[in-house]
Amino acid sequence: MKKLFAFLGLLIIVCYAAVSEAGINFTMPPCGADLTITSMSITPATPTCRDTVKVNITIRNIGDANAGASITRILLDNVAVQNLPTSSLTPGQSIAFTNISIGKPSIGTHTVTGVCDATNLVAEDNETNNTY
Repeated sequence: MKKLFAFLGLLIIVCYAAVSEAGINFTMPPCGADLTITSMSITPATPTCRDTVKVNITIRNIGDANAGASITRILLDNVAVQNLPTSSLTPGQSIAFTNISIGKPSIGTHTVTGVCDATNLVAEDNETNNTY
């Protein structure tokens, strides 16, 4: 009978040890900033040959950590025409730039592009959503 109790006691200890060693291992990633352009437009919306074209652009930190200061770049036909110093942004904060002149483009069809954090000063959770 003593052997049976000793065996049962050992069995309980072994089972208890197995349960106490069990668990779920995981790694908590750091929170990060994530800058993105939430809107961009030109004025006038339909320019004439006499108009200076201006850009309005809004950058937002959609991440869950502060984003340090950066550069927002405006390109006309893939050529940088403006580099805008962009202040640091807390999570959820936005900054808007309005009436940023890109000059009087030549006659024809053009493409205006915006790139936030254009010089990669901010380590972001998602580096692929910076272009509009």
